[in-house]
Amino acid sequence: MKNIISILGSLFISSLAFAEISPATEVAHTGELGWVDEQIKAIIPARIGVADYEINSLRDPFKYVKPEPVARITPSLNLDKYFSINKTPVVVKAIPKPPLVLSLIINAKALISGSWYKVGDSVDGYSVKSIGTTSVTLANSKGIKTLSIKSDNYLKINTK
Repeated sequence: MKNIISILGSLFISSLAFAEISPATEVAHTGELGWVDEQIKAIIPARIGVADYEINSLRDPFKYVKPEPVARITPSLNLDKYFSINKTPVVVKAIPKPPLVLSLIINAKALISGSWYKVGDSVDGYSVKSIGTTSVTLANSKGIKTLSIKSDNYLKINTK
């Protein structure tokens, strides 16, 4: 392995000895590899640069030219001739609250519209006055309301 590395190193150094450096800093081989350089030069097309007049005609990318303001004309539209606008006030009706529904009575507590209440609690502006076996009495300043379980098959649970 050491012999191979030393042979390659000596070949590299000997190839540098046969090389001539041209003024364009290109390496031209005059020995065995000289024909390769000639073939590569024949294949590669010559580089054509940009002429000075083309460079001078380009806009300077570092100069900022403020664009001229554009006058904008906003047309005034008279939509009254296209649409008839009714100027009467719009009356919005209030959505009525759902009625109170008694679902279940257990241990002196009533399930009214999904929430549990006992005597003295307030329900939708009413106060719970009494809870019976099948009905609940609610009262406020306007009057008295009685909620009852509508089904005859109500469940009565005694915990005593």
